[in-house]
Amino acid sequence: MMDSLLYTDCRPGQGLRGTAGLQFQAASAGADPEAMALVQRALLYEPPASWMRERRPVADYPPSLAHAWDGWLATAAGVYLGREANGTREGNQLTHAVVTRDPDGYGPLRPAQLFGAPFWRTTPVDGTVGPTVDPVPGPLDAETVRDFVVATPDGVRRLATLLTALRALGRPDARRVLFVAADPGAVLTWLAAGTLLLPQRAALAVGFKVFTTNPAYAEQQVLAVHPDAGPVPADDYLLIDLARDVWPDGPVEPAALGWAELFAAGDPYDVTDAVEIAGGSGLPAGEALALGAAAVLGRRPADGDLPAVVRWLVDGAPELVEAYGGAVVDTVAADVTGWPAAVLRDLDRVTGDGRFPDRAADVRIALLAAETREATAETSRRDRPRGGEADADGTGGSHERPVRDVGTDGALPALPGREWTPAHVERAAWILARALDAADPDGFDAVLRVATRFGLTAPLDRVRAAVDRFVADWAEADDSRYDPGGWPDGGHLTDLLCDHLVEVLDQEPYLADSVGDRWWRRLVSRVVDPASPLDRAVVGAAMAAGSPAYRMELLGFDLDKTRGDRHAAEAALAALWRRVTPTAPELELVRDRAPAATRISPSVIDDHVRAARATPAGLLAAVELGRSLTDRAHLQEPGPELAGLLADDATLRGIVDGMAVPELRTDDLLGRLRSVAADVVAAHLDAVVAAMLDCGRPALVTHLVLDVPPEVRTGYLRALAAAVREDGYESDIVTAALLRGGPPTVLDEALTHWLVRADEAAVSAVTDRLADLGDRARSDAWAAWAAEARRNRVIKRFLPRRR
Repeated sequence: MMDSLLYTDCRPGQGLRGTAGLQFQAASAGADPEAMALVQRALLYEPPASWMRERRPVADYPPSLAHAWDGWLATAAGVYLGREANGTREGNQLTHAVVTRDPDGYGPLRPAQLFGAPFWRTTPVDGTVGPTVDPVPGPLDAETVRDFVVATPDGVRRLATLLTALRALGRPDARRVLFVAADPGAVLTWLAAGTLLLPQRAALAVGFKVFTTNPAYAEQQVLAVHPDAGPVPADDYLLIDLARDVWPDGPVEPAALGWAELFAAGDPYDVTDAVEIAGGSGLPAGEALALGAAAVLGRRPADGDLPAVVRWLVDGAPELVEAYGGAVVDTVAADVTGWPAAVLRDLDRVTGDGRFPDRAADVRIALLAAETREATAETSRRDRPRGGEADADGTGGSHERPVRDVGTDGALPALPGREWTPAHVERAAWILARALDAADPDGFDAVLRVATRFGLTAPLDRVRAAVDRFVADWAEADDSRYDPGGWPDGGHLTDLLCDHLVEVLDQEPYLADSVGDRWWRRLVSRVVDPASPLDRAVVGAAMAAGSPAYRMELLGFDLDKTRGDRHAAEAALAALWRRVTPTAPELELVRDRAPAATRISPSVIDDHVRAARATPAGLLAAVELGRSLTDRAHLQEPGPELAGLLADDATLRGIVDGMAVPELRTDDLLGRLRSVAADVVAAHLDAVVAAMLDCGRPALVTHLVLDVPPEVRTGYLRALAAAVREDGYESDIVTAALLRGGPPTVLDEALTHWLVRADEAAVSAVTDRLADLGDRARSDAWAAWAAEARRNRVIKRFLPRRR
């Protein structure tokens, strides 16, 4: 129900003010002063002043209808009454307004449809309380308005022109609409038609006034003037001259024309329902039209509008989707053959979640067909390089993977069995088989990933030739090109790949390293027989490419798989170390975890020894490791490299021990030392130097110094100089005296340091010891040098220091 306000010329005591004159004569209880202000400001009847001066008959004055929304919604009908209630002057009128704050108070009606409604009053009420009103339309019901448009020449186009203007009213640059007409009914019929094609709330926001005598001062967006009421303004208005049947020839929105055509051709009430759905969709105008027509009128959207309409089913307003989604699905899903995959994905989200089950299986089948078409429509195989070949940039193309979006959106939910029948399963298998059979290798991969997304088994048994082509092409690439984890039966296809690679290696065994390098990442976890050519190639490549930690992990894993079988362990070790030299930690792992009596190839150990001898620490570790492997029977006979190393190590240890044995002749020790490899001597530097210092045999040491490697010689001389300075043992002094000579050395400095502090007896003892060694010349030279060194050192003590 709506409240009423009546405005007219009152006698004293007749109106709300109680005085005579124009005022609100009556108001219902809910109409407050704010509503009165809106009515008085915008909706009162406006009689033309010129007509009143001419004293035209009251019957010549047309009725009016006006509408505004400003806090209150108000629609008012007015009539001209002629002379004032208390006199003889012209100008009396009565305006009856209905007001409400609730837009739902209008029901489905548009304000223009209230023209001629039976509840309008043309006379004052008794008393000052206005009636409440239940709005009902006058003669302008939707069907009558539709018939009017259809009967008007070019009526659809004219309605579209008006609707275009009404839809633009909210824009800052929009022009107001101005009708010129003698008949208010014609204006309001057009206005009813136009606003019936606007959503209800939008229609209520269109203010209008039919008629006004001064459009410039009227606040409404749609106005009408009588052709006899004065000059008709043309500027700043979209002018529709019904009196002369002249309409503007401006652009018409396609959506406006579409709505006008639907209105003229169908049930107008269905069309207005469609308008409401479109208005609540949030879609652009054209797509909203397509949605509304699909939801209510059962019209299939054009292909260009399908994506938006289907997307609305996914994320449209829940209450609208719940109410109209089923009808939309029935309309759009009646024939989904050939739809784009992106649209079908959205539709599948709707039908596949149980809300609209009747179409779910058909949509799923159509989506499968669309995604397999996508998968095979393009190919990323544009003369791509085979494995190991260089690409145009020189990097090799085998690392590149086909870039596709299909099959990557995540698994689809399974449809219930009552919807996904055996017939659908067979249809899906046929679609997949057809796509796989026609696909290039990259497309084959994409179709398999589509099958995985749909939870389907790939019908590989139906396309054996295509499978063989794919596997052969895959084998020529590398493990990074495809991911079998994304296929329905990736394990089976990987088995077929292995079978193919085995055939390749049987025919061309020299390709083992190439095959291994390309496939070890994919196949290393599938190795079961390291003695087979493929598994041997794979584990060899894995060790060649792996980090030290990975190599240890792989070695340990393969040793554990042997389950105590030494023959299996030996085969595994041969494969693992086929292309690499074992490291010390790897050999230690074998020593500690391999089955008892597992034999390691002597040549493998020799390779390790050769690499280990690069550093002294590595050499010593290789010695110890070689001994322990031999002791545990992992080496039946050392290879020549290890045997030589062990022999040299034992010889050197004997020399070190023998230096302190006076009975061992110098010539014998020197001969044995010369038989030892220099790197072995250098590796034992600390032990050799210590033995040379401790042996107390100057004559032996002076010969050894000439035969040891340079780094041992340097180390010994430094150690000897330190011993001379710190301890001053006679044998060390004698040795240093024998080795000094030529340019000053660290020994000269150390001996000078000792001479300054030694007494004459100690110096004489060294001189006598040198003489006892049978080298009189060296003894005399030492005595002279020692005397000179002691004298110079004493003199320096008494010289003044430089400032």
